[in-house]
Amino acid sequence: MLSRNFFGFIKNLLKYQKPQIYDNQKETTVEDYIKQRYNDQLDWYEEHATKSRVTYYILQFLIVLAGALIPLINVFPSDNNNLYTIKIISSILGSFIVIFTGVLQITKSNENWISYRSTAELMKSEYQRFKMGVGDYSEEKVSDKENRSLLFIERMETIIAEEGKKFINTHEKSDFKTKTKSD
Repeated sequence: MLSRNFFGFIKNLLKYQKPQIYDNQKETTVEDYIKQRYNDQLDWYEEHATKSRVTYYILQFLIVLAGALIPLINVFPSDNNNLYTIKIISSILGSFIVIFTGVLQITKSNENWISYRSTAELMKSEYQRFKMGVGDYSEEKVSDKENRSLLFIERMETIIAEEGKKFINTHEKSDFKTKTKSD
């Protein structure tokens, strides 16, 4: 059982996503785009938003729990025999707080959760406006169906590209930025 879980974890970690291939023999339609690109991207953002939210809440809960236990353990009446044990348990709980906080800082689960969720909601909203033919997709603004479809695809790709830029900016470390000297 353990080996199946371990290999399942590795398989998910190295999950291969097949590339999006469009049929070159026929003209690509907006329906093809929605099936092969939009739905996959929306599912990805929603799945990762949920994973980031769960990770964030679990780690925050553990930080609060460990922090609350430290003073409780330290006020237990003890004789000299327990004092060493109480110090060790307090130290371990303090270490857990540092580790969990570090994991939150490195993974940026909270920032990812908010960003992925807002991107998914923006994609859904844009899709609804496109399907209903309102806003920039109304007949007054875009007269033919092909231009409306192209506008939708362009907006979706912009939303996806902007999310990628936000991710990079959020996860960039200022320590690694290179500075050039002007001579």
